[in-house]
Amino acid sequence: MATEDAVVETENSEVDTDIQTDQVTDDNAPPSEAETPAAEPEGGWPSDWRQRIAGNDAQALKRLERFTKPEDIFTSYRNAEKKLSERAPAKPGDDASDAEIAAWRKANGVPETPDAYELKLEEGFTIGEEDKPIIDDFLAVAHQHNLPADVAKDMVEWYYATQDAQAAERAEADEAAKDAAYSEFRETWGGDFKTNLNIAGNAFAEEPELADMVFSARLADGTLFGNNVKAMDWLVRLARQANPVATVVPNAAGEPGKAINDEIAQLEAEMGDSNSRYWKDPGRQARYRDLIDAREAHQGSR
Repeated sequence: MATEDAVVETENSEVDTDIQTDQVTDDNAPPSEAETPAAEPEGGWPSDWRQRIAGNDAQALKRLERFTKPEDIFTSYRNAEKKLSERAPAKPGDDASDAEIAAWRKANGVPETPDAYELKLEEGFTIGEEDKPIIDDFLAVAHQHNLPADVAKDMVEWYYATQDAQAAERAEADEAAKDAAYSEFRETWGGDFKTNLNIAGNAFAEEPELADMVFSARLADGTLFGNNVKAMDWLVRLARQANPVATVVPNAAGEPGKAINDEIAQLEAEMGDSNSRYWKDPGRQARYRDLIDAREAHQGSR
């Protein structure tokens, strides 16, 4: 029995030795590929550092693309801090002294008085005499609110640019309204289209300045008087009633009697020649009769 126990103990000892040997071998074996630490990227930052910082924010990623390396972000932050620390002092309150207000204005580009604003406008912008009161009022308010000179200049230029744009839009709209009105005139007046336009134009022959005032006047809907179908139709009817001769000689321009007599004389000269176009053209013969009637009407109205 003792012998058998010795054999068992010996075998167990060998097994333990083998186990210990295996354990030592495992501890000293080179690390596997999975356990090998990743090599540090060049510069100490991974190549996808922008994506890691931005996460799922596409806008943030776009801004990060401005930076070559992460260190540049901190540099940008420091520069922003510096600018904020160098910012001009806060705007003086209501209890500030005149000296404090003057110092603040000087530091922020605000002139001492409203008339000290130097408005060197861009080419194409000029302050006309009619605009000067408006601009002066604006500068007074701008100075009251401590508006810097460069901002005041930009706002005045914006004002004129807006005025120009509105004028261009209005001119375009006027032209479109005129085309539409003339199309309706032709449809409504038919063969009297040109005659009626002349009658309307001659309605103010003795007062040309008044004509400009009337035809350029704007009605409630924004259209010009001269581009409004109802307004022009009314004017033509009124002119025809006031001066029937105008329907026959619409281009008389203030001297209808002379125009009638001159045309009658021309047609009567043609009548003296039996081969003239007067005797071959019924239209000219009708025209002669209309002129005779117009002369009588004109003489009766005098």
